Amino acid sequence: MRCEKCGTQNPPNFTFCICCNAKLELLDENTNGYLVCSECGGYYELQDGENPEDFTECECGGQLVFYWYKEEFME
Repeated sequence: MRCEKCGTQNPPNFTFCICCNAKLELLDENTNGYLVCSECGGYYELQDGENPEDFTECECGGQLVFYWYKEEFME
C-alpha cells in the first residue's frame, strides 16, 4: 500500500508508513507478493504458504526480485 503523504510503498496490512509514520488507509488487499524476473520480465504471484526464498531463479535463468504489489513493477 502506497503512503499518500510520502509515496512510500508499504507491506500489506501495515497501519503506519515505514518511512514517515503517517497513518495508512487500509484497503482490502490480499497479496502474498510477486516475484519478477530481471531478465525476461515474467512474474509470479506467491500463493499462501510460499516464501520468496523458496525460489532461486526464473526458468530463463534470470534473477527473481520480490515486490509486494503488482503496481510496483508495472510502473
